[in-house]
This record gives sequence, structure tokens and C-alpha cells, in this order.
Amino acid sequence: MKPLKRSHITRRLFIKQSSVFSAIGSFTLSACQGVFTKKNKNTGSPFTEYDKTTLRAVFNHLLPSDYPDSPGANDVNVLGFLKRTMQDPYFDSYDKRIIFNGVRWIQETAIDMFDNYFHALSDNDKEAALRDLETYSNGEHWLSMMLTYIFEALLSDPVYGGNTDQLGWRWLNHQPGYPRPIIEKTYDKL
Repeated sequence: MKPLKRSHITRRLFIKQSSVFSAIGSFTLSACQGVFTKKNKNTGSPFTEYDKTTLRAVFNHLLPSDYPDSPGANDVNVLGFLKRTMQDPYFDSYDKRIIFNGVRWIQETAIDMFDNYFHALSDNDKEAALRDLETYSNGEHWLSMMLTYIFEALLSDPVYGGNTDQLGWRWLNHQPGYPRPIIEKTYDKL
């Protein structure tokens, strides 16, 4: 292995390169924000049908409804909960980018590994694709976020869009605290 050569960088070269990278980053961020805004205007949802299909497949794999005594991701409306959460004006834009990037990452992983879309894979292949994505720090972060939203949808008050018919609470024999929030007094409306 050759030793790395040290190069001398002048202040002028540093400023020139920094301004180029800054311009590229600014342009990329503006383009991404335009894509997200376009999705919101057209459907009232932050997600395209492609995003929803992918996220639904991921959520259903992580919290399947294969067991008769436990609710699955569809049962507790994880996707609806995430949609409502992301529409909050204070939702972190970095988290939003990670969520959308993760959809792209898992699809790229599925296509690279199995030449098919994630939602069309068998359970074993979905598991393999998720395990492969997990080996990358960004992929691990995205999966951690997806699990967090699953748990939040399972355990939150139904007024926030998840935990449909209190299925998560009933499954865990949880008694919610009182008074419970009403739609007009949820955290996002105060």
C-alpha cells in the first residue's frame, strides 16, 4: 500500500472548492424540496403510490399480522400515522429526507439482490434485503426510524392516526391515562 501524499491547499483553493460544493448542495436541497412540495400539492399526502407500496411492505414485514392474537402494521395504521406525523409543520426536514431516501435504498437493495421490487419479494428475500440494508449506517438509521414509527403507531392515542380501535392498547392490556386528547386539542393544534 502506497503512503498517501500530502497536498498543500491554499486558502484561495479552499474557498473556491467550498463555494462550488455549497452551490451544489444548495441546488440539490432546492430540487429535493421541490419534489416533496409537488407531492404534497398533488395528493395532500407526502407519499406517492410507489412510496406507500414500499413503506406498507416494509411495515408489514417488520410487524406482520400473521399471529391471531397480535395486530399487524396495517391493523394499527402505521402508514396513516406516519403520513399524519410527517404533515406536521414542525416535522424535521432531515428525518423527511431519510424516510424518502430509505424507500429508494430498500428498492435499490431489492433490485440489486433479487432483480425485483421489495413489495414483490418473498418473506425470506425481504428479510435478506432488510438485513443487507442494515449493514450500512444510513440503512440502519432508516430501519430504526421505521421501527420507532411502528411502535409509536401501536402505542399512541388513536386520535393521532395510529392504534386503530385501540388495538395496540388492547393487545397489551394497557389502560390509557385520562383525560385523553380530543381532536381539537392534540399537540399539533395547540
